Amino acid sequence: DFMYVNGGILSAIFRAMTPLHFTFDVIMGYFIGKALLTGDRKNMAFALVIPTLIHGIYDLVIEAISLSNWLVLLFTVIFILCIVLTVIEIKKINRLSKEVGLHNIN
Repeated sequence: DFMYVNGGILSAIFRAMTPLHFTFDVIMGYFIGKALLTGDRKNMAFALVIPTLIHGIYDLVIEAISLSNWLVLLFTVIFILCIVLTVIEIKKINRLSKEVGLHNIN
């Protein structure tokens, strides 16, 4: 794992503390589910493109952390972003599940 983060302990800690892969899964699942329910193929593309772009931005920020003194600020901003994205996607999933008659995932 340390080889993956170029041996930087701060980068390793940051990656361990942010639950972004869960958020990517939620985003991907939402768009795949929407594509299956609506038949709109562009949602399948969104399921791949949106998490990939967010992950790329995330990796860019992680790399910037090793070069910056703004570690606490960056960590806070990205952690809040993770929470906000997760909440937004859960709300979208709940709304979509109501449309198709499924239960909420609270």
